[in-house]
Amino acid sequence: MVEVVVEEILKGKHTSVIFIGDTDTGKTTLWRLTAEALISRGHTIGLVDSDIGQASLFLPATVSAKVVSSTEVLDSRDVDFIYFVGLFNPALSLENHIRAAKRAFEFAKKRAPIVLLDTTGLVRGRYGQKLKLEKIRQLDISLVVALQRQDELEHIISHVPEERLLLLKPSPLVRQRPRTERISYRRNLFRQYFRDLYLHQVPFNKVRFLYSFTPRTQKGLLCGLVSEGQTIGLGIVEDYAKGALEVLSPVGLEERIDRYLVGGVFLEEEVYI
Repeated sequence: MVEVVVEEILKGKHTSVIFIGDTDTGKTTLWRLTAEALISRGHTIGLVDSDIGQASLFLPATVSAKVVSSTEVLDSRDVDFIYFVGLFNPALSLENHIRAAKRAFEFAKKRAPIVLLDTTGLVRGRYGQKLKLEKIRQLDISLVVALQRQDELEHIISHVPEERLLLLKPSPLVRQRPRTERISYRRNLFRQYFRDLYLHQVPFNKVRFLYSFTPRTQKGLLCGLVSEGQTIGLGIVEDYAKGALEVLSPVGLEERIDRYLVGGVFLEEEVYI
């Protein structure tokens, strides 16, 4: 299957490729294996991870990108670009998720001749349709690699020209992952990230709440730390002091942080204490 995708990319001279499919269809594995195969042939690849629920490059609740020319760095969580979305579910803010994917994609496109974009498993219904079609349109995707079991993608791929579509069946080796395993995966990623922490005292004029539904006094809310317009790391709201927000983050206090973006998900204390 990987060779089919690689040959289609190279034969068609595709420079922007999106991988779509329902949950547990193997799209992230195929995305990564395609990157490895292209790199092994001498190509520099831009990888964009827009799966905010089950992130592969950086952390959940973010869209990230990295440019790679060696398979040795694929497993590293070091990335070149981060956009903090602050959600695990893209349906709660399609616009912000699409904006994040576009920013990350544009970053990678300027630095690599071929960009591969991984996506969430949200494909069903009008939210799934809008999310995928808007990414295809706004990112000017040249090839859609679609993994379809039955007909769950028809409302999406029927809008994609035949010459820009590669329709595949998921591998029979793909394993169904229960929700508890997905939650555990996220928790472990955050536990590894939030180990050595600094306490940031943040005046409220530097704080921005991204979503109206976010409780304004919720301890444990995930936030993004922005410097010069770029997210450089994540933090956790520890407390609300008079006139200031206390944020725990592995980002050092010597960094100049212009804005703290508070998202719509919170982490349990066991993840970072």
